[in-house]
Amino acid sequence: MSQTVEGEQPVPGSEPESEPEPDAEAEAEAEEQRRPEPAAEFPAVETLPIPHEPSRRERRAQVRRTRVTVRRVGPISVLKLSLIFYFCLWLSVFLGLVLAFGFASGLGVVDKAAQFWGKLFSDAGASFQINGRWIFSRLFVIGSVMVVVASVFTVVVAFLYNLICDMVGGLEITLSEKR
Repeated sequence: MSQTVEGEQPVPGSEPESEPEPDAEAEAEAEEQRRPEPAAEFPAVETLPIPHEPSRRERRAQVRRTRVTVRRVGPISVLKLSLIFYFCLWLSVFLGLVLAFGFASGLGVVDKAAQFWGKLFSDAGASFQINGRWIFSRLFVIGSVMVVVASVFTVVVAFLYNLICDMVGGLEITLSEKR
């Protein structure tokens, strides 16, 4: 350790003399004096949470809600949407029927049904045949007409909705957006 003479500045990097360390008893007494008194004497203090920046998960969980009112529905957009919807629905039903007919034909159920109908409705036991191509071509045309009829019906319902909304005020919907 370096010592300084009166009037001299300490040399940089040199350590000043350290004071003697206090004994353990004196430290314990000082600590007891600094401690607060038991909590029973003090009323409970409610601590408020410190506001913090929301984490990524908390921000993602926040939801923004908005109330909107549907006052008018465009008939042309309803027509387009309903044509596509009903055609897709009809196409899936039609393909399901074709697959079921193919499966039943492969198992021989169609031939057995044709024999049954031939014996039931024919006098001399004439042969009766089920022509799948003829049945499904007619079924596709009938289904396509039904798609157009259902779409027109949906457009009529859209017009009725627009008329009723003028009197009632519309349909209220709450939209929520997750952030």
